[in-house]
Amino acid sequence: WRSTFSSFANGGFLRLWLSMLVMMSGMQMQMIARGYLVFELTGSGKTLALVSAAGSIPLLVLSLFGGALADRVNRKTLVQTGQITNATLAFFISLSIATNTITWFHVLGVGIIQGASWSFLDPARHGLIRQLVGKEQISNAMALTGAGISASILMAPLLAGLLYALIGPQWVYTIISTMYITSVILTGTIPK
Repeated sequence: WRSTFSSFANGGFLRLWLSMLVMMSGMQMQMIARGYLVFELTGSGKTLALVSAAGSIPLLVLSLFGGALADRVNRKTLVQTGQITNATLAFFISLSIATNTITWFHVLGVGIIQGASWSFLDPARHGLIRQLVGKEQISNAMALTGAGISASILMAPLLAGLLYALIGPQWVYTIISTMYITSVILTGTIPK
């Protein structure tokens, strides 16, 4: 039991883990908000399915390149670039809603770009975990990472649905953008 959280003794990993928890929660919230928003805009289940699947294609196609790039460049910079990209895109949707210019094509385009972004961000994050904790702690660090992702999958959609109903999509996307920026800041505190 004492060794369950042993990787958290590494301050860099703890900050990366917190960053990942905030970022993954934002992503889960965005998936729920995206679905509600597209259905409100179109009333079409087919369009909703198209938009929901759009981010998966670049993720599948580009992940191999993302892994190769993560082995060749500064992983922390690559993670932060992905986080900034996601924050900017979430803010763009929030602004489009606020100015009443939002269309489902905006949401589709953002989904495609975010899928591409995740294909580079995620392999870099996994490589950064390994780089921070070393071989002796990698199993524990990956278990804690999996637990954090599972927690975000359980809690963030519930929060997104409640917030969407209470404050509307514009503010949900603003919160999501803020979550991504928070993850950038946390990642920035990790030693090189």
